[in-house]
Amino acid sequence: RLFCSIATTRYNDRPLLITEYGQVFWNRYRYEEGLLMGCYAALQDIDGLMAHATPVLDRIDGPIHPFWVAHDPIARASQVVSGFAYLRRDVTPSPHQVEITLQNKHIFAAVNHARALSADQARLALLTGVGLSYADEPAPVGVRPRKADLRLPVFGTSETLVKEFFSEVRESLGGEKPLIGVVAALKKHHLMPQANRTDPAQGVFESDTGQLLLSMPSRQFQVIAPRMEGACLDPE
Repeated sequence: RLFCSIATTRYNDRPLLITEYGQVFWNRYRYEEGLLMGCYAALQDIDGLMAHATPVLDRIDGPIHPFWVAHDPIARASQVVSGFAYLRRDVTPSPHQVEITLQNKHIFAAVNHARALSADQARLALLTGVGLSYADEPAPVGVRPRKADLRLPVFGTSETLVKEFFSEVRESLGGEKPLIGVVAALKKHHLMPQANRTDPAQGVFESDTGQLLLSMPSRQFQVIAPRMEGACLDPE
């Protein structure tokens, strides 16, 4: 959910830098960080990826500190994995781009300026390239939007929970699953292979490249690419 909420803030005509991400040492799932963030950042062709914080120190003393990568052996290993997946491009960026069209009525008429895209629609970031457009305002001079293979409207919104040093995009309360129809459209327009295993109703998401597969029910993620193979498996 973290990556999806970040990736779907990207405008289709400008770069996106992820300057802060990280799972601190008391999080039992922090072993997932390197593979998940590195692979999906590569799939989305993100322009910059930086863990928070302090990835390098000239001297390391004392115990692990929250958010201090240099003190944390798991976080440092995750940086290596992310480097291979994202920086070395062991994982192939998506060849396609889906554009979600924002309009003034989505943001202002319904007072949605403090909300996010629906969590279900944001999961497009697990499948194919995704970006936003804002047609009601002129584009800045000189920007060149990436050509969209498919354009979609906004399918609802999700509540954002903001606390001190923490924010979260919550699931839509209505339980709507517009992504089911979007997957059908991707296949119809040949933006996703017919054999793609994505099933939003079952919580299964396979990238259009076929390299990344995430199963929410089994809490498993795997990457199979020419120069990288790996998996995150929940022992429970």
